[in-house]
Amino acid sequence: MESSKKPPLLERIILKSTRRKLRFDILTVFLLLFTLSSLSIIWFTYSKQSKSILDFSKTTIERVSSIIMERVGCLTSTLQQIPQITGGLLEEEELSSMETSYLPFFMFNALKLSINLSGLYIATPQGKLIETTNLLALDASHYRTDTSTPLPQNSEYLLRIIDYTKNPPVETETFKDKDLNTISSASVSKVYYDPRLRPWYIGAAATGTLYWTNVYRYYSTGELGIAVSYPVYNAKGGLIAVIGADLPLTSLSKFLEGQPIGKAGKAFILDSSGMLILPPLSKKEGEATPISSDTISFAYAQFLKNPQENFIFTFKGIQYLASMRIFPIDFKNGWLILIIDPLSDFFSGILKIQRDALLISCVILIFSAFLVIFFSNRIAKPIVILSKEIDKITRLDLDSKVRIHSNIKEIDLMDSSILSMRTAMSSFIKYMPKEVVKQLIEHNQEIAIGGEKKEITIFFSDITGFTHLAESLSVETIMSLLAEYFDVISKIILAHEGTIDKYIGDGLMAFWGAPQEILNHPSQACISALLCQDEISKLNAIHQKEGKPALYTRIGINTGTAIIGNIGTSERMNYTAVGDAVNVAARLQPMNKLYHTGILISENVKQRLGEQFLIRPLDVTEVRGKTEKIKIYELLALLAGDPSILATPRQIELCETFTQAYEAFHVKNYSQARILFQAIHQRFPEDAATQFYLERLQDLPT
Repeated sequence: MESSKKPPLLERIILKSTRRKLRFDILTVFLLLFTLSSLSIIWFTYSKQSKSILDFSKTTIERVSSIIMERVGCLTSTLQQIPQITGGLLEEEELSSMETSYLPFFMFNALKLSINLSGLYIATPQGKLIETTNLLALDASHYRTDTSTPLPQNSEYLLRIIDYTKNPPVETETFKDKDLNTISSASVSKVYYDPRLRPWYIGAAATGTLYWTNVYRYYSTGELGIAVSYPVYNAKGGLIAVIGADLPLTSLSKFLEGQPIGKAGKAFILDSSGMLILPPLSKKEGEATPISSDTISFAYAQFLKNPQENFIFTFKGIQYLASMRIFPIDFKNGWLILIIDPLSDFFSGILKIQRDALLISCVILIFSAFLVIFFSNRIAKPIVILSKEIDKITRLDLDSKVRIHSNIKEIDLMDSSILSMRTAMSSFIKYMPKEVVKQLIEHNQEIAIGGEKKEITIFFSDITGFTHLAESLSVETIMSLLAEYFDVISKIILAHEGTIDKYIGDGLMAFWGAPQEILNHPSQACISALLCQDEISKLNAIHQKEGKPALYTRIGINTGTAIIGNIGTSERMNYTAVGDAVNVAARLQPMNKLYHTGILISENVKQRLGEQFLIRPLDVTEVRGKTEKIKIYELLALLAGDPSILATPRQIELCETFTQAYEAFHVKNYSQARILFQAIHQRFPEDAATQFYLERLQDLPT
């Protein structure tokens, strides 16, 4: 039988390495689909929410910017109104005695109402000044003229009077508590401050209208700030006073920092060149994303490139929303209010939702993976079991009783199909040698006509007197006896690597050495023959007890070259052996009847057995179909091995003495042969072969 070429080793390794387990594919596909769907949903949700939040954030920054501008406008408007209202109440005759008039009381209460103001003052062209100062707004704690001396305890307000109409000029400082009660009052030894030389006075007097100063340093505290001043004229148009109010940058900075602009958003005041005026940049505790001066400069540059009030820019990988507005005060150099807020302020919520969604998806994915592993095992396990059952079938192991009952229709169908396959294969191998079927399966071959020459050992057996038994017994009894008989010898042959070719009535043909290579096939055939005789003897003993007839088997064995393969037609064929070696074995089997023996073997078999078996020469005779005579032997027992078929001392003695007599006969020493055979007959009267030779010697000369 031809065998197909197996793929090269490397190809087989590659094929094996590319195969995956079903549960792995199920898990991979599920995880891939789940991950893709989860990421798609997260991405879709994120993109849609991002667009919505971006639109919302633009609207928010615009709204916040408008609110801040409105509040800054309210602040500056309020500050402007204080000097104007004060100027409207001022009478020229009151200026000569400002310190004793209602003006100090009015000015202190104005400071109380405007918490952002640090000072309110009135100065005349003659050099008189009345100034009220909110010490808390300035964070003042020591005397300006003597920084080592702290201010009087509980001091919250300061009243300062300067009068240049006197010679020398005089200056007094009066400290008051929160209820405006005087705590202490003192005169300054030397007056340095002249209000008429300050920017707020000069600007208002020069313009003749409401005037805002640029940033300058306050004389009394040294702080930076701005001032709004308003000139007051008499009926003749003469300047009688200038009223001013101080707005320190610290107050303006606190005001801006107090505006709600997200977690990290800030409002800044820039001059027309983009320089930061306030608030000062410093990272506060807990502030996540401090806005640097570089960020502000970059935002200003973007504004100059595309002067839009609201815009988005990216700096160092961080996206910001920004709003640039003109400060609601007409400064000479022009101020701008810049509002900057990281987009993460607006997206922190959605980012948290996305992180939570991703975390939940991961948890669900892990949980689902365990479920998929569990259910994939539930699906894969029966498939693995069924595949093992199929593998058993390919090895012709057909005794398995494993069944899989599954709720999955396809698996249940597979189980039924495998059961049918097992049943069909069990039936099939009864009609064809098992090893042939194995080779066909292993080599993935389709059975075809063909053969090859091989040396094999052929075995033929039949039952002595079977024709008479068949005539005297019922069909059922005969079939039952045959079934038992064939079951015994078939199992022995198969157990010793033999191939059963066919059953021929009460006869059986088997051979060793094909399709499976066996080095010692003559030995295996002879051991099988001895065991068959032993087991049939045991079966006969049982039959005699049951009143059944005994079955005596005759076996012929030959070794030689035969043609082995599939013989027949494309529609029906048989794996068998044909040739002269087969014919010799077939002729040996009936010759047992002539010699009253159980197992006859040829010279070819005997030459290949060595000293393991007890064998005696029997005759040199003609075999039908051959012109040359062949030497035949009787196989008696084993000399070493299975104790059930070991030679007995009596068998050994018979074999040795018979061989001597046989050799004398065949060298035509008939007188010596007659003496020896007669001695054997006396010692072994049951030996039929000895009786056969004694009968032959009767016709020969002495």
